[in-house]
Amino acid sequence: MRLQTRGPEVGVCNICGKTARLTEDHIPPKGCPKVGQAYLMDIMGLIGTKAEKRSKRFFQNGVKYKSICSNCNNVLLGSEYDPELIDFSHLLKEKIESRLFLPIQITTKLNRVVRSVLGHLMAHGIDLHRKGPDFELLTDYFLNSSAPWPTKLKLYCWPYPSNDQVVIRIAGYVSVRTGIPNSIFTLIKFFPIAFLITPDNPPESSFSYSRIDPLLTADIDDEILLTLPISNIPRIRWPEAPDKFGMIMHTPYSFGASRN
Repeated sequence: MRLQTRGPEVGVCNICGKTARLTEDHIPPKGCPKVGQAYLMDIMGLIGTKAEKRSKRFFQNGVKYKSICSNCNNVLLGSEYDPELIDFSHLLKEKIESRLFLPIQITTKLNRVVRSVLGHLMAHGIDLHRKGPDFELLTDYFLNSSAPWPTKLKLYCWPYPSNDQVVIRIAGYVSVRTGIPNSIFTLIKFFPIAFLITPDNPPESSFSYSRIDPLLTADIDDEILLTLPISNIPRIRWPEAPDKFGMIMHTPYSFGASRN
């Protein structure tokens, strides 16, 4: 599977849908805890289900997609939303490294953090404006700073103590007991946080994570106390790698980036 990261010079912005000169988006955004040099691979290579190819595409400080216009990249993400995600990620990094085995509590402008995360999810891939299950809902939410979170969708997050990055636009979990798809999800993970969006329950698991969509409000600047678990958090390859109870169906729009 070929992972396309370079879009055309001029094209349709993945976020707003306008035709404009396209710019490079960084996943995670610049300013988050340093990722270092990483090489890109498809998701099957990252989770170890096939041999890695000899050729690797290297990136400094996160994977880059040339897929969004300057306004979405520099104004909406760069000025409005990314600064809060950057501050939040550094605070969470400090909490994780303190090694106190207590639930983590951080006060943050969560409405801005979530929109930053969604913007980078939507920037992933080439020519994908409003494409994929529920991405119309997520796009409308991102572009309207006072919009409520889509009631159809659930949003979860947890600490992610790994340098590997994962972005999955859409995947499905199938239980081996029933053979029926019982969870469709979107995922983004980079140190030190992971976010999962699903209209269903999360893929079968006994892990601890926080559901945060009920905390979101219509005021973009509301300060919200977020509590995250520090014990029994999901394993590093969850949910992108299957467990013994099920299998994961990935689309071409899944990638991993592993630190060199």
